[in-house]
Amino acid sequence: MIFIIVTSLYFVKLTQCFPQSLVTTGIDKTEVRSEGQVLPLEISKFHVNSTIQFRYARTQVVSHFKNPGTAPNKAKFTMVIPDSAFISNFSMIIKEVEYVAEVKEKEEAKKTFDEAVSAGRGAGIVSKDTRDANIFTVETNIEPGEKVVFKLIYEELLERKSGMYKHSINIDPNQIVDDLKIEIFINESLPISSLSVPELVQSNEIDFTANEESKVAEVERDVDGIANNARIVFAPDRSYQEEAG
Repeated sequence: MIFIIVTSLYFVKLTQCFPQSLVTTGIDKTEVRSEGQVLPLEISKFHVNSTIQFRYARTQVVSHFKNPGTAPNKAKFTMVIPDSAFISNFSMIIKEVEYVAEVKEKEEAKKTFDEAVSAGRGAGIVSKDTRDANIFTVETNIEPGEKVVFKLIYEELLERKSGMYKHSINIDPNQIVDDLKIEIFINESLPISSLSVPELVQSNEIDFTANEESKVAEVERDVDGIANNARIVFAPDRSYQEEAG
C-alpha cells in the first residue's frame, strides 16, 4: 500500500544526495536456543513521521516487534523507500539497548564489518546501492518474550512536476497493526495553494491519477494560523487495514 500526498506551491533549488552503506557493530551474540514453540511475530506499533520543509522531506519509520513464542524467531524489517531518497540513520533497540548503524562509504563499511566479525563481535551491514536499491531489509534474532524496535530515517528532495510535488510513503507491515499511524507536517516558504490526499494505491507504482480523496486521512491546513503550514494524520483501524489488504 502506498500513502500519497500531493502539494502545490513554490519551490527552492535542488540539492543532491547519494546512496550510502550502513554498518552496525557490537550486538550481543546471545546463544540461540532451539527448543520451544515458534509463533508468528507481532507488530504492536508502526509509526511514520514525515516533515517536509521547502520541498525537502525527512521521514522516520518506527516499528515495534514482539516474539510471543517460547523459541527464538527472526524479525525481518523491510521498507520500500523512494528511488531518490537516501538513508541517514538506522538503529535497533534490543533489550533496552540501542544499536546505531554508522553511515559509511561502501568499502569502508565492509572493512568495519569484517574487523568486527574477526574480533568476535556481532555485526550487521546493509547496503542500499544494489539492484533493488529502494528496498531496505534487515533481520535480527528475537529471544522468546523479547521485543525489538527498528528505527529508520530517510531523506529526499521531492521532485516538482507541473507546479506540484508528490510525497509517497510505502506502508506494508504485512499484518494488521493496532497502532498504525502516519503523520506528515508541511512547512513551506510560501502559502500552500492546494493539498490532496488520495486513497491508498494498491501497488508500488506511484505514477497514477488521483481520483478519490482519502476518507480516513485528517487534513489540517493553516496550522498555527499560518497558511504555509499543514498537517496530515492517517491512522487506519483494523477494518480499514483488512479491506486495503
